[in-house]
Amino acid sequence: MALFQEFEAAEPRTEEQEDLAWIESRLELRSTAALPTVSAPTPSPWDRAQSWFAAALQPGHRGALALVAASLVVVAVGGLYLRQGRVAERPGASDTTVWRSGSFAAVSPAGDVTGPLTEFRWEAVPGSASYELKLMEVDRTVIWTTETKATSVEVPFASLPTRRSR
Repeated sequence: MALFQEFEAAEPRTEEQEDLAWIESRLELRSTAALPTVSAPTPSPWDRAQSWFAAALQPGHRGALALVAASLVVVAVGGLYLRQGRVAERPGASDTTVWRSGSFAAVSPAGDVTGPLTEFRWEAVPGSASYELKLMEVDRTVIWTTETKATSVEVPFASLPTRRSR
């Protein structure tokens, strides 16, 4: 303990002053280099957006901003145009079904049907090779189906299920 107290109380000699000053300057450089630097806080996304819009609205940048706005309009209109070109799919249609028919008009039955059906008739569709007729329940359960090249089909009531009263 006596040696430590003597070391602490000792004054540097005059020939050591220059060396001590050099050592002290080196230690100060190392200590400032070892300290973490405190940077400015990172701005929030809202602050960055505000500064970007402020810079974009300066008189020298309005042409670029107009070009960006025009590009966005072209992309939006192009997307709408391409989307309209798609063919709407029929609900419940399977991927293997090909729908090529145009509009057609049913001839019979038409209006209120009071008696049992005997046939289905329709107007011919130009260019049609054949017609497929399906009779379905409301839940799309197929009751009867047939394919024909004619524009009328007789209904075979013997093969159709009878409706039960509830």
